[in-house]
Amino acid sequence: MAESIQHFALKTIGLSRCNGRKPCNLLEAARHNLREIQAELGARGHIDPQRMNSNATLAGPTTAAEVQALANELLAAVDTSKLKRDHVQAIEAVFGLPAGAGIDPLGYLRIPRHGGHDSTLMADGVPA
Repeated sequence: MAESIQHFALKTIGLSRCNGRKPCNLLEAARHNLREIQAELGARGHIDPQRMNSNATLAGPTTAAEVQALANELLAAVDTSKLKRDHVQAIEAVFGLPAGAGIDPLGYLRIPRHGGHDSTLMADGVPA
């Protein structure tokens, strides 16, 4: 299956400034990923406004506020007294299929959920 992935990258979401990183909290990252900022300000930079309507949330919260509320709920259930100020708040995985892969992108991206909660999985630029 790895040979069918054209692009794959992992990024942590957190307040760390190590190695010149720009700190980003979970709410800001979710607003960006769910295109709430672009809906308010308009698409800029590398975001193609013609493709924004093809974004689809496959599982989990559909707004940044819901993402933050779920994170708060999960954190309330564990001991956070030893978390560092710049702890990792989330992990963002970005991957894409090559053009003309010949498989259903939404079917490919669906992840069976096990455990007690949903994860947010947003497909960027996938026909909904």
